[in-house]
Amino acid sequence: MARYPELEGKSVTITGAGRAIGLAIAQRFVEEGSRVMLTDIAEGNAGQVIALAQERGTKAVYRNVDVTSKDQVEAMVAKAVECFGQLNVMVCNAGIAEIAPLVEASEDSYDRQMAVNAKGTFLCATAAARQMLKQGGGQIIINASSPEKYTFLKARVIPDRVPGQGPLMGISAVLKAAQNEKVFIVACDIPDINLDFVRRLLAEASHNDCVIPISGQDELEPLFAVYRKSVLPVVDDLLESGKRQIRLLYPRVKTKYLAMGKADWYRNLNTITDFKNYQRSPAGSTR
Repeated sequence: MARYPELEGKSVTITGAGRAIGLAIAQRFVEEGSRVMLTDIAEGNAGQVIALAQERGTKAVYRNVDVTSKDQVEAMVAKAVECFGQLNVMVCNAGIAEIAPLVEASEDSYDRQMAVNAKGTFLCATAAARQMLKQGGGQIIINASSPEKYTFLKARVIPDRVPGQGPLMGISAVLKAAQNEKVFIVACDIPDINLDFVRRLLAEASHNDCVIPISGQDELEPLFAVYRKSVLPVVDDLLESGKRQIRLLYPRVKTKYLAMGKADWYRNLNTITDFKNYQRSPAGSTR
C-alpha cells in the first residue's frame, strides 16, 4: 500500500464519517498520522477510528454535524481549528441516495438529496476555503531576546520566555508559537536560503523529529534546521534543568543528520566585515 508521509500531523475534517466510505477515509488518514475530526448526523462506528488514533499516537474526535446547516458547518470548522490548531484537509463525503422509479420520485426526496449532496458540499467547501485562506500557506515567526529592538520590521516578534538563555530558548519560543508541526528555523545571520535544500529538510522531517544539516568539516548547523513541534517538551525539559546546548537535544529525540555537500550558497555573517563583504558580493548586490 502506498504511504503518504506528508499527511502526518495534518488536520483533517471528514463529513459523513460515521460509517461506510467516510469511515474508511478517516481510518486511512489516521494510519498516515493525521489528526482527524469525524462528523456525521449519527456517530455510527466513529469510535473505532478514535481508538485507532490513540493506538497510533495521533488524535481523532467525533462531532455531530448536519451539513445542510450553515451554522453547524461553520461551527464544525471552528471546532477543528480549536482541536488541532488549523484545518489542512476537508473531505466533503456526506451524501444520501433515495432511489425510486421516476414516476414515483417526490419533490421532497429531490430536495433532501440536493440539500445534502449539493448544498452540503458547497457549505463545507466554502467554509474550509475561508479558513485555509485565513491561515495562509504557513507562518513567518521572528524570535528575539530583545523584541523592542526590532519594531522597525513592522512584524510580530516573539520574545524569549526567559531572556539570556541562548538559542535553545529561542527554539522553544518559536515552537510554542508555531501553528504547523514542522518548523524551519533559520538564524538572522544566514542571508541566503536554498529552497530545494529546505524542501529536503522538510521531507526528512516526515520521519524524524529534527533534521540537522552538516556543513564544512562535519559542523552541525542547528540554526538552519527543521524541528517538529512535538520536540517542545524535551526542549523545555533541557532548559528547566539548566542545559542550554542545542546539541543535547539530538540524542533524546529521533534526529536525522543531512550532509549539505557543496553548498556554495551557504554562509554566516558573524561580523560587520562579513556583512560589508557580502554586500559587495554578486549575491548581496542583488538584495
